[in-house]
Amino acid sequence: MAIYRNKNRDEKKNRIQNEWPKASSKLFKALNIPKKQLEDFEHSLVGYVVLPGSPEYKKDLTIPGWLTPYSAKPQMIVYCKTPDDVRQCLKLANKYKLWVTTRSGGHSFAGYSLNSGMVIDLSNFNQVTVDPKLKRARIGPGAQFQKINSILEFPYKLHLPGGTCPDVACGG
Repeated sequence: MAIYRNKNRDEKKNRIQNEWPKASSKLFKALNIPKKQLEDFEHSLVGYVVLPGSPEYKKDLTIPGWLTPYSAKPQMIVYCKTPDDVRQCLKLANKYKLWVTTRSGGHSFAGYSLNSGMVIDLSNFNQVTVDPKLKRARIGPGAQFQKINSILEFPYKLHLPGGTCPDVACGG
C-alpha cells in the first residue's frame, strides 16, 4: 500500500507542477480559492483534480460524437475514487460556495452533468457485487450497463431495466 501511496503522491506533485501552471491565474481568482488550498485539496484525495488548461480538460468536457450547445465549462472536474473524496469535494464546495454537479455516466443531452463550478465525477464508482443468497446487487453509479448486465445475467438471472446503450452508466 505504501508503494501505491508514494506513486499516487508523485503523480499528484507532477500534475500540480506541470499541468496547473497552464491554468490561467484568472481561474484561481474566479474560484476564490488560494492555490495552496487547492493543492492541499488535491493531496487529500485518492482521486484527482482536472483544471482548465490541463491536457485532459477539453476531452473531459465532451462525450465523443456528441455536440451539445448546453455544455458548461466547469472551473474544476474532480475524479473521485472513494466516498471520502466526495466528502472532501462537498466540504471545499461549501467553504468556497461552489456550484456542484455530479456526473457518473456523462450521458445528458441537455448537459446536466456539467456546470460552471465543480463537477464531481463518479465514473470510478463502477463496482457491481451480487449477494447470491439474497439475489441482490449493489451497483455503483459509474457502472456501465454493459458491465452490469454481464455480471447480473449469468449465473444470477437478475436484470436491471435500462436503455440499450451499453456505455451508459447506472447513475446516468
